[in-house]
Parts: sequence; C-alpha cells; structure tokens
Amino acid sequence: MVIYNPKDWWKLIFAFHKSDTFRMMLPGIIGVAIFTGFVVYLENDVFHATFKNTTAIHTLVGFVLSMLLVFRTNTAYERWWEGRKAWGSFVNNSRNLALKLSVLNTSDTEKAVISDLISNYIYAVKEHLRGRIVANELTHNRAYPSEYYQNILHLPNRIMKGIYQEINKLHIGGKINDSQLLYFNEELKSFTDNLGICERIKRTPIPYSYSLYLKKIIFIYVFSMPIGFAREFGYWSMPIVALIFYVFGSIELLAEEIEDPFGSDANDLPTDQIYETIKANLDEIFLINKNIRSMYKLFILAISLVLVSSCKKEVNEVDKVLLTDIVSLSAYEEGIKSGVSLMFFHATWCSICKEQTPAVEATAKDAALSAVKFGQIDTDNQKAITDKYDVPGQPIIIMYKDGVEKHRLGSGQSQQKLTELLKALL
Repeated sequence: MVIYNPKDWWKLIFAFHKSDTFRMMLPGIIGVAIFTGFVVYLENDVFHATFKNTTAIHTLVGFVLSMLLVFRTNTAYERWWEGRKAWGSFVNNSRNLALKLSVLNTSDTEKAVISDLISNYIYAVKEHLRGRIVANELTHNRAYPSEYYQNILHLPNRIMKGIYQEINKLHIGGKINDSQLLYFNEELKSFTDNLGICERIKRTPIPYSYSLYLKKIIFIYVFSMPIGFAREFGYWSMPIVALIFYVFGSIELLAEEIEDPFGSDANDLPTDQIYETIKANLDEIFLINKNIRSMYKLFILAISLVLVSSCKKEVNEVDKVLLTDIVSLSAYEEGIKSGVSLMFFHATWCSICKEQTPAVEATAKDAALSAVKFGQIDTDNQKAITDKYDVPGQPIIIMYKDGVEKHRLGSGQSQQKLTELLKALL
C-alpha cells in the first residue's frame, strides 16, 4: 500500500506511480485518439458527411454509464473497506487475547509458544489470501516444530488448532477456569470469523455478466463517439474522446484493482505492516524473555547443523555466501566504482525482502556472473548510504557499471530478469 499525504495536491497531480491508471492506459488512449482521427478524416474529408450530429445521444448514455460506474466503484471500495475492517479486527483480537493470557500464571516458555502461534496464524492468513503456502517461513519451536506445519492445505486452520490445544492444556492444568475458557473460545472464534470474511471477499468476485456488460458498454460508447463528434469538433475530437476513454476506463481499472485487496499491489491493504505490528505487540504484551527465544533458536540451529553434517557429503563452492555485507559508505562506493555490481537494500524485519532474497542469492551463484560484485545493505543500519543514494525503502536492487547507476528495481524480481540485466552490462 502506498503511504502518501492526501493534502499535497500538486505532488499527487504530477505523480506517475506504477499503479497510476494513466500509465496503464496510455497505449489504449493513444489508440483511441488515432482511431478518432481516422474517423474524422473519413467523415469530413472523404465522405463529406452532412447528417446531424448525435452528441445528445452520448450525453444521455454517458449519464447512465456514469451511474453504473459509480455503483461499480462503490461496490469495489466496500469490499476493500470490509477487508480492512477484518484486518483491524485481527489486530484488536490478537491484542485482547494476548492481554488476557499474559496475566495468567504461566511460564515464559508457555507464553513464547502461544505468542509464536498467534503471530504464525496472522502470517499464514496473510500469505494464504495471496495463494501461498509458507510453512518454512513460520516461527518454529520445540512444541511446534517445522513438521507440524508441513503438507497442510489450509495452514491457518492447522495453526488455530494448535492455539486451541494450548488453551485446552491451560484449562486441564487448572490455570484457567470454565468461565475463562468460554471467553477465550469467543476470542479465538473471532479469528476464524475474520478469516472467513477475507476468504469470502477473495473468492467471490463481481458477477461475470455485470463486469462483461460494463466493459462492452464502455467500448461501444467510446468507439461510437467519433462518429457524432467529428462534424462538430473536427480533429479536436481526438483529445476529447481520448480524455473520456481515460476517465471511464480508469474508474473500471481502479475498481478491478481494489476489489481483491489482499495482494501486494500499491493499492492493496498493508497486510505486511499489520502483521509486523501484531508481532511487535505480542512480544511487548507477553514480555517474553529473550533468553527463551534464544534457546529456541539455538535448539533449531543445533538440529539443523546435525542434519546438514549427516546428509551433506561435500561442500560446493557455489554454496558459499556471495553477498558481501556493506557496512560503510566508503565500502559501498569502493564496491561500485569499477566494473559491474549489484547492491541489494533490505531490512531484517521486512517480509517482502525475505521473498526477494532467494532470487538475488541464486543470481549471485551463477558462474556466468563471476565478474559481478554482489553486495547487501541493511537499510536500518546504513542511513548514510540510503540518504546519499536516495533509497527511500526496501527491498530495492540497484545495478551499477563503473560507478554509474544503470537499473533500479523494486520487489518481485525473478532470477532470470536479474541475470539478463547483469549479462547485458558485462
């Protein structure tokens, strides 16, 4: 989601973001203008048409079409806003549940397990709505190792089952009574209800016939306008018809984009930031002992090392870390001043950065790119670099050749694209 100042009119008027409808529709706008000019030429210069103009018909139809588009936009925004309310409810419910559990007489270990399950649930819901299964990206611990989350089609339900198991353990252990169990059940039920709301929005698009009809009527309306406008406005019909196409087409495009608000587009809900907020709130409310988390991490690390040492027979040079940590402005400038280099700006807390990292690392392992220098910069710790080289966020990938910036890319870049761009610079 794009964060912006709605009061900054001039900046917004002249802004051309990747989600701006003008950029998306520019080929169509040019095509409509050319078509209009062709109709004007035929009608005025070839056939010398003398029939009465029909702008009045388009005026009446335009009013009806405007009403349809208003209904379309309102319906799409209502879906977007209902999704936002559901995610706001996730925030409130996770806080309420954490606050109620935090005052119980439970150990730090039990609190850490419940906190991990709640944050895992929110993360799994976020990615589930994007059509991804992210079992390996969840937080694992001794009570719920990685195997618990494997081979599950509906991961949020699996995690919620674990939360219910933990609440039931507290009840059996006498740490919560029957009445407390009832209001904990209502709190947990609200999580599943919110997920159901989001799934309903995700899986119930605008009826096909309505969307099809609206697109057809816009097409007929716009492409019949030059016939009626040609005699009255001449070649001025070209910008007039193109502008009307931009207005009506943009409304439909905006409605299409916001009716499914759970992706990672510019106008989608900020679910990544909401997840980070919930996770930070859980850790703060539970006051989880950092030593307990460190113990979990060390335990998982030890298990991983045992598995690696028993299964891996030889070490391939390609498996070495090829992304150099850039820890100062001078090191950054030294790395880009000669030859071809790729600099990957990321943050440790950024989930989108984690999604981009495998493609960058795979590109760095490509033997054909051995001459390229790869570096990674933590944006939280290297403000001098981000300020000087105008890096407002993360993840951002910048490619240089002999100190000159050649490409600047955002999230969602594939290994194939990165490799192609770098090979072109060599």
